[in-house]
Amino acid sequence: MMERLLVSQLKDIPQFNDRIASCAKQAIEFVLDPIYTSRKSIEELSKTEKTIIGTKYEQVLTTEFNFDEDSILDCQLNSIPFDIKFSCRGRWMIPQECYKIQGLCLCTELNDDTLSVGVIKTSPENLTKGQNQDKKLTISKKGRANMNWLIQNKKIEIKPSALRMFWHFMKRKLC
Repeated sequence: MMERLLVSQLKDIPQFNDRIASCAKQAIEFVLDPIYTSRKSIEELSKTEKTIIGTKYEQVLTTEFNFDEDSILDCQLNSIPFDIKFSCRGRWMIPQECYKIQGLCLCTELNDDTLSVGVIKTSPENLTKGQNQDKKLTISKKGRANMNWLIQNKKIEIKPSALRMFWHFMKRKLC
C-alpha cells in the first residue's frame, strides 16, 4: 500500500521529527512576526493569515526535505505523490484533485503548543460527505482514527529566533 510506503520513507529521513517541527515553527513565526506585529499566538491571526501559514509551511517543508514537484498533488517522495496540509485545529481541507484520485496527504496539526503529523489516504471512508463552496472535503472522525501518525502531540515552542530579533532591532536603529 502506497500509504505505508510513504510513512516508512518519511520515517527513514534523518531527524524527521525535529526537522518537520522546525518547518512548522518557521511557517508560524513568519506569519506571526511577533517582533514586528507584537502578536504572540495563532488565535490573534485572521483566517487569511492562517491560510498563509499552510502555504508557507508547504514551501518550507518542500525545501527542507527536497521533495520533488508533482503534476497533480503538491509534491512527491521517491515517486509517491502527496499533498501537504496544515491546520491549526485539525480540520484539514482536502481539494478535489486529491480526493478524486484518493491521493495521500501529509497532514500537520498544531494545537496550542503541540504538533501532530500523519499520513492518510483520501478515500471516501476517511472523508466527510459535505463539502464547502470550493468543493473541498475534510477528514472524518473515522479518517482521524485511520491516520498513520508519524508524530503525536510533540511539544513545540513558538518564539522568534535570536537572529530575527537582532535583524528587527538593527532595522529599527538604522531607519
